[in-house]
Amino acid sequence: MRPGLYERVDTAVQRGQVWRAKELLRGNIGSGSYDSLLYERYGQLLLDLGEAHEAGKYLFLSGRRCPEFDEAIKVYLSRHPEDRPEVLYYSFPSAARFRQIARYPLAVRRVLEERGLPQYFAQLEQGRSERAKRKFERMGGRTDRARLRWEYAPLSAQHGCLGTWAPYEPHLQHTPAQRAFRILLQGFLSAVLLLLLASTVVGVVVIVRWIVSLI
Repeated sequence: MRPGLYERVDTAVQRGQVWRAKELLRGNIGSGSYDSLLYERYGQLLLDLGEAHEAGKYLFLSGRRCPEFDEAIKVYLSRHPEDRPEVLYYSFPSAARFRQIARYPLAVRRVLEERGLPQYFAQLEQGRSERAKRKFERMGGRTDRARLRWEYAPLSAQHGCLGTWAPYEPHLQHTPAQRAFRILLQGFLSAVLLLLLASTVVGVVVIVRWIVSLI
């Protein structure tokens, strides 16, 4: 999966370039997926450098347990309150943040279950569902009577197209006065349009007669 990575790391350490070995491992952690061996190697390197807390994080996530790792893992876990499993969870690198606890190595899963991370996720999802439900109910209560929908209204072939989008208001009921006003308004606009059309025709006739008289 990581061809040549650990050989390059070992070579860097042998040359005294520990910073280079650390850079190689950290770069793969940041760009890769969950890898127990990678976490173990990085944790071991940090442990050799005296960075116990950070070493404990990756040794913990590796799932490997041996006496030389125990103290660093203990230091790491002690920095995160047992009654707030989300604090521990969000300290993991992004590639190690699983919502499915079963995806973790057994030793990691046991600690997360003891601290109540599955229950935290369940409460989180329940809270999101309740907030979404309340928001939906509020939106429905405010907009039910004023909601405008769009339906596809097919036109006949004589209109020269297959269809168009037209708004309709299924929840709005017009009063007789509103309908009468609407009819009057439509009639007024039609009369104005006819008047403009007629005046245009008369103007064209006058212009044509004037041109003919000049000829």
